[in-house]
Amino acid sequence: MIRKLYKIFVFGFIKLISLLPLKVLYILAAIITPVISSVISYRKETIKENLNNAFPDWDEKQIKKTMKAFYSYFAVMMVESIKVLSMNLASMEKHIKFQNPEIIKQYYKEGKSVIAISAHLGNWEWTHGLRNEIPHHCLIIYKPLSDKHFNNLITRARSKFNSSMVSMREIPREFLRLKREGIISLSGYISDQSPIWDEVQYWTTFMNQNTPVYLGPEKLARKMDTAVVYFRMKIISRGQYEVEIVPITDQASKTKEHEITEKHVKLLEADIRKHPEYWLWTHRRWKLTKRREEQESQGIFRFEGQFRKKEGNG
Repeated sequence: MIRKLYKIFVFGFIKLISLLPLKVLYILAAIITPVISSVISYRKETIKENLNNAFPDWDEKQIKKTMKAFYSYFAVMMVESIKVLSMNLASMEKHIKFQNPEIIKQYYKEGKSVIAISAHLGNWEWTHGLRNEIPHHCLIIYKPLSDKHFNNLITRARSKFNSSMVSMREIPREFLRLKREGIISLSGYISDQSPIWDEVQYWTTFMNQNTPVYLGPEKLARKMDTAVVYFRMKIISRGQYEVEIVPITDQASKTKEHEITEKHVKLLEADIRKHPEYWLWTHRRWKLTKRREEQESQGIFRFEGQFRKKEGNG
């Protein structure tokens, strides 16, 4: 009961903060930046390790410079994400736009459903402000959080922008329903999340490291023969974003296996290398990589040849 009351208090306080004007929230971001970077050193070791592994040719000065820039933007992203709780679609539209919306509109005219792939680069939460520029029925694909209270808070905040929230496990069934009913849809995926160990089906090289990736977007696209695009987020200025639509394919069923996955991974990597301070270095993206390396050091080659166990290792 005490824990529940505590969460209610915290979430209520967060909602109150979201009512503050953005100008005030940006001042708050400037105040909390040194707190999270130097006082509590929020995930400092994880960030530093990720950067060192991703950029092995960087010296300590470059690592520290990028960490400083990251913490500064991370604080901005925090307050902007909180602001979503009190923003409506009209207010969010003032802060983000498509660079080339005609691509999505053309797909709609052709009756083509779309899978849009993005990542934790820039403020992904504000992409909801693009809703009126998308003629499709929108699905936001999400990975449910373990904390039910926080999960409900996030899903309520996202679903108020005229989009349907669908969990990763439910999306194939929902996609089939929409196709059966003749509804043209656009499904948004965050591609750089780490899969569950038992569900890893594919590894690639990403940011100089062996990295497991979800094949869900590609599998669904190839099965349903959708178009696939990459949403390249650009930070124009504080509080102003632009998304470039980068076509990957307009006929997914004709692509080779893993082709779509490799393309969107390489697009994201190029964007991170250009502006590393805008990617979410705090998340343990390569935690399964360590587990794989530990097992292989013991002679267990579970992922030899992409998920095929090495002969003689069960």
